[in-house]
Parts: sequence; C-alpha cells; structure tokens
Amino acid sequence: MSQPNPTPEAETPPRWTLGGVVKVVLIVYAALVGAPLVIGLIAAGNDPLTSAQRIGYLRDLLWVIVLLLTVPLLIGFGVLLVQLAALFGVIRVDLGGVFGDLRGALKAITGVVRFAAETMFTPVIRFSAIMTGIVTFLRELRGLFGALRRKPTDPSPDSDETTPEE
Repeated sequence: MSQPNPTPEAETPPRWTLGGVVKVVLIVYAALVGAPLVIGLIAAGNDPLTSAQRIGYLRDLLWVIVLLLTVPLLIGFGVLLVQLAALFGVIRVDLGGVFGDLRGALKAITGVVRFAAETMFTPVIRFSAIMTGIVTFLRELRGLFGALRRKPTDPSPDSDETTPEE
C-alpha cells in the first residue's frame, strides 16, 4: 500500500524581475517624452511661424515632463541613500557583536593554551632537560673513570724519553 509520490509543482518564475521593471520604466519614460514630441511635429503643419511657436511650446512642455519625471528619481535616490546608511549601521552593529564574541573566544583559547603550557608542557620540558643533564653527567663521569683506569701506553719513539738498551 504505497502512496504515490506527489509530483512537485513546477516553480513559476517570479512575475516581475528587475530587468522587466527596468524595461517597463524605460518604455513609459520614452512614451512620456516622445509622445508630445511626435504630436507636436504632426500638429506643426507647414506654416513656419506657427510651427516655431508650437515647437517652442512643445520644448517647454518636454522640459516640464522631464523635470516631473526627474523628481521621483531624485526622491528614490534619496530614499536609497537613507536605506544604505541604515544597512551599513546594522552591519556595523552586527559585526561589532560578532567581533566581540570573537575576542571573547580568542581570550578563552589564549587562557586554555596558557594553562596547557603551564600544567603539561613546562613540566615535561623541565623533566626532559633534567634527564638530559643527568645522562650527560653520567656519560662524562664514566669517561673520566675510564680514563683513570687505563694504563698509560708505551711512549712512542718520537717522545723525549729514551729506553735503555740492553
């Protein structure tokens, strides 16, 4: 009696992505700037005097539209800067806590190492040094006694002592 495995539903991609939002904003911006321009050129007709007046009016209208579209962008950049400042403040506070914990852990590790050095390694090193000194002393003492027990060898012919001839 096994239950059928439910098939995982295919994940639907997000409806709005950053690239999609940027494309829509650019298209709307181009439409708001380009539509009055196209309408003005069509309405200008062939009369140069009225065309110049209409194009001047159209130019002023385009400046107003551009400024009205720039204001929300500037407000958005201001909000972005405020949010970034808040983010950096949060990061600084969080990292300060992490670094404080890290300092505490480092002090604890330093204490453990100091304790291990004092209780384990220092006595072992002292014992090793004492044993090495004792072994060296006994070796030198044995060499000294060995030198005292040896009989002096016959003098060599090069020495000043001469042997009597018989």
